[in-house]
Amino acid sequence: MTTTMIEICVSDADVLVNLSLTGHLELMGKVFDKVLIPDKVLREAQKKIATRGKGMSLRDAQLERWLQVINIDTASDLTIDELNSIKIFCESYDCFLGPGELKAAALANEKNINWLVSDDKEAKKYIEEFTDINCISLFEIISLCCIVNILNLEEGKLIFDEINAIRRPTKLTFEEIVKRTKKKFTQLGLI
Repeated sequence: MTTTMIEICVSDADVLVNLSLTGHLELMGKVFDKVLIPDKVLREAQKKIATRGKGMSLRDAQLERWLQVINIDTASDLTIDELNSIKIFCESYDCFLGPGELKAAALANEKNINWLVSDDKEAKKYIEEFTDINCISLFEIISLCCIVNILNLEEGKLIFDEINAIRRPTKLTFEEIVKRTKKKFTQLGLI
Protein backbone atom coordinates (compact mmCIF):
# COMPACT_ATOMS: atom_id res chain seq x y z
CA MET A 1 0.00 0.00 0.00
CA THR A 2 1.31 3.42 -0.92
CA THR A 3 1.67 6.16 1.67
CA THR A 4 2.27 8.79 -0.98
CA MET A 5 -0.23 10.69 -3.09
CA ILE A 6 1.04 9.86 -6.57
CA GLU A 7 2.69 6.58 -7.48
CA ILE A 8 5.24 7.75 -10.05
CA CYS A 9 6.50 10.86 -11.81
CA VAL A 10 9.40 12.05 -13.92
CA SER A 11 11.21 15.17 -12.74
CA ASP A 12 13.19 17.92 -14.36
CA ALA A 13 16.18 19.36 -12.50
CA ASP A 14 14.78 22.71 -11.32
CA VAL A 15 12.50 21.36 -8.59
CA LEU A 16 15.12 18.91 -7.33
CA VAL A 17 17.69 21.72 -7.19
CA ASN A 18 15.47 24.13 -5.26
CA LEU A 19 14.38 21.47 -2.77
CA SER A 20 17.98 20.38 -2.26
CA LEU A 21 19.29 23.93 -1.82
CA THR A 22 16.70 24.57 0.89
CA GLY A 23 17.06 21.18 2.61
CA HIS A 24 13.64 19.80 1.68
CA LEU A 25 14.35 17.18 -0.99
CA GLU A 26 12.68 14.49 1.12
CA LEU A 27 9.27 16.07 0.34
CA MET A 28 9.46 14.57 -3.17
CA GLY A 29 9.62 11.11 -1.63
CA LYS A 30 6.58 11.89 0.51
CA VAL A 31 4.42 12.94 -2.44
CA PHE A 32 5.66 10.33 -4.95
CA ASP A 33 6.49 6.64 -4.44
CA LYS A 34 9.03 6.81 -7.27
CA VAL A 35 10.66 9.76 -9.03
CA LEU A 36 12.39 8.92 -12.32
CA ILE A 37 14.94 11.28 -13.79
CA PRO A 38 16.92 11.02 -17.00
CA ASP A 39 20.68 10.85 -16.42
CA LYS A 40 20.98 14.28 -18.12
CA VAL A 41 18.69 15.74 -15.45
CA LEU A 42 20.81 14.18 -12.68
CA ARG A 43 23.98 15.73 -14.12
CA GLU A 44 22.28 19.13 -14.48
CA ALA A 45 20.95 19.01 -10.91
CA GLN A 46 24.31 17.90 -9.48
CA LYS A 47 26.07 20.74 -11.27
CA LYS A 48 23.62 23.34 -9.98
CA ILE A 49 23.63 21.98 -6.44
CA ALA A 50 27.40 21.31 -6.28
CA THR A 51 28.34 21.60 -2.60
CA ARG A 52 25.46 23.90 -1.61
CA GLY A 53 22.83 21.22 -0.97
CA LYS A 54 21.34 20.85 2.50
CA GLY A 55 19.82 17.80 4.13
CA MET A 56 19.10 14.79 1.95
CA SER A 57 21.31 14.51 -1.14
CA LEU A 58 20.29 13.16 -4.52
CA ARG A 59 22.45 10.13 -3.74
CA ASP A 60 20.60 9.61 -0.43
CA ALA A 61 17.30 9.72 -2.34
CA GLN A 62 18.64 7.07 -4.74
CA LEU A 63 19.70 4.90 -1.80
CA GLU A 64 16.19 5.24 -0.33
CA ARG A 65 15.04 3.99 -3.74
CA TRP A 66 12.40 6.62 -4.43
CA LEU A 67 14.72 8.46 -6.85
CA GLN A 68 15.75 6.42 -9.87
CA VAL A 69 18.08 7.60 -12.63
CA ILE A 70 17.34 6.30 -16.13
CA ASN A 71 19.89 6.39 -18.93
CA ILE A 72 17.79 7.39 -21.96
CA ASP A 73 20.65 7.39 -24.45
CA THR A 74 21.67 3.72 -24.31
CA ALA A 75 19.96 0.36 -24.01
CA SER A 76 21.16 -0.14 -20.44
CA ASP A 77 17.81 0.97 -18.91
CA LEU A 78 15.46 0.97 -21.92
CA THR A 79 14.69 -1.21 -24.90
CA ILE A 80 15.76 -0.25 -28.42
CA ASP A 81 12.13 0.52 -29.29
CA GLU A 82 11.83 2.80 -26.24
CA LEU A 83 15.07 4.55 -27.18
CA ASN A 84 13.82 5.09 -30.73
CA SER A 85 10.50 6.48 -29.48
CA ILE A 86 12.31 8.84 -27.10
CA LYS A 87 14.54 10.00 -29.97
CA ILE A 88 11.50 10.75 -32.14
CA PHE A 89 9.83 12.63 -29.26
CA CYS A 90 12.98 14.69 -28.69
CA GLU A 91 13.29 15.53 -32.39
CA SER A 92 9.62 16.59 -32.47
CA TYR A 93 9.76 18.89 -29.44
CA ASP A 94 13.35 20.15 -29.29
CA CYS A 95 12.39 23.60 -30.59
CA PHE A 96 9.85 24.02 -27.75
CA LEU A 97 11.65 22.58 -24.73
CA GLY A 98 15.02 22.96 -23.05
CA PRO A 99 17.27 19.88 -22.88
CA GLY A 100 16.29 18.81 -19.35
CA GLU A 101 12.55 19.28 -19.83
CA LEU A 102 12.80 17.59 -23.23
CA LYS A 103 14.49 14.45 -21.89
CA ALA A 104 12.18 14.30 -18.86
CA ALA A 105 9.02 14.73 -20.96
CA ALA A 106 10.26 12.15 -23.49
CA LEU A 107 10.82 9.62 -20.69
CA ALA A 108 7.40 10.30 -19.15
CA ASN A 109 5.72 10.04 -22.53
CA GLU A 110 7.44 6.76 -23.45
CA LYS A 111 6.80 5.14 -20.07
CA ASN A 112 3.17 6.41 -19.97
CA ILE A 113 3.85 8.27 -16.74
CA ASN A 114 1.15 10.87 -16.18
CA TRP A 115 3.15 13.32 -14.05
CA LEU A 116 6.10 15.55 -14.87
CA VAL A 117 7.58 17.75 -12.16
CA SER A 118 8.85 21.06 -13.54
CA ASP A 119 8.76 24.77 -12.83
CA ASP A 120 9.38 25.84 -16.43
CA LYS A 121 6.10 27.57 -17.32
CA GLU A 122 6.71 27.56 -21.09
CA ALA A 123 7.68 23.90 -21.09
CA LYS A 124 4.65 23.00 -18.99
CA LYS A 125 2.38 24.81 -21.45
CA TYR A 126 3.66 22.80 -24.42
CA ILE A 127 3.81 19.50 -22.56
CA GLU A 128 0.25 19.75 -21.26
CA GLU A 129 -1.09 20.96 -24.61
CA PHE A 130 0.57 18.35 -26.83
CA THR A 131 0.83 15.26 -24.60
CA ASP A 132 -1.24 13.44 -21.99
CA ILE A 133 1.24 14.41 -19.28
CA ASN A 134 0.15 16.53 -16.30
CA CYS A 135 2.72 18.91 -14.90
CA ILE A 136 3.18 19.67 -11.24
CA SER A 137 5.24 22.55 -9.87
CA LEU A 138 7.43 22.84 -6.81
CA PHE A 139 4.89 25.01 -5.01
CA GLU A 140 2.11 22.53 -5.86
CA ILE A 141 4.19 19.79 -4.23
CA ILE A 142 4.59 21.91 -1.09
CA SER A 143 0.87 22.74 -1.19
CA LEU A 144 -0.04 19.05 -1.48
CA CYS A 145 2.15 18.37 1.55
CA CYS A 146 0.03 20.86 3.48
CA ILE A 147 -3.29 19.64 2.09
CA VAL A 148 -2.63 16.05 3.19
CA ASN A 149 -0.98 17.04 6.49
CA ILE A 150 2.61 16.08 5.71
CA LEU A 151 3.34 19.71 6.59
CA ASN A 152 1.20 22.22 8.40
CA LEU A 153 0.44 25.52 6.64
CA GLU A 154 3.03 27.40 8.69
CA GLU A 155 5.77 24.93 7.72
CA GLY A 156 4.68 25.07 4.09
CA LYS A 157 4.76 28.87 4.11
CA LEU A 158 8.29 28.85 5.60
CA ILE A 159 9.51 26.51 2.84
CA PHE A 160 7.73 28.67 0.24
CA ASP A 161 9.53 31.75 1.60
CA GLU A 162 12.90 29.94 1.63
CA ILE A 163 12.51 28.94 -2.00
CA ASN A 164 11.29 32.37 -3.06
CA ALA A 165 14.47 33.80 -1.48
CA ILE A 166 16.78 31.74 -3.74
CA ARG A 167 14.98 32.13 -7.07
CA ARG A 168 12.79 34.60 -8.89
CA PRO A 169 9.85 34.92 -6.48
CA THR A 170 6.31 34.19 -7.54
CA LYS A 171 3.75 36.97 -7.36
CA LEU A 172 1.16 34.66 -5.83
CA THR A 173 0.82 34.18 -2.10
CA PHE A 174 1.28 30.73 -0.63
CA GLU A 175 -2.39 30.71 0.39
CA GLU A 176 -3.43 31.36 -3.25
CA ILE A 177 -1.22 28.52 -4.47
CA VAL A 178 -2.65 26.12 -1.88
CA LYS A 179 -6.18 27.07 -2.93
CA ARG A 180 -5.40 26.55 -6.64
CA THR A 181 -3.61 23.27 -5.92
CA LYS A 182 -6.53 21.97 -3.88
CA LYS A 183 -8.93 22.84 -6.71
CA LYS A 184 -6.70 21.22 -9.39
CA PHE A 185 -6.15 17.99 -7.50
CA THR A 186 -9.77 17.78 -6.37
CA GLN A 187 -10.85 18.04 -10.02
CA LEU A 188 -8.37 15.28 -10.87
CA GLY A 189 -9.86 13.11 -8.12
CA LEU A 190 -6.62 12.85 -6.15
CA ILE A 191 -7.81 14.61 -2.99
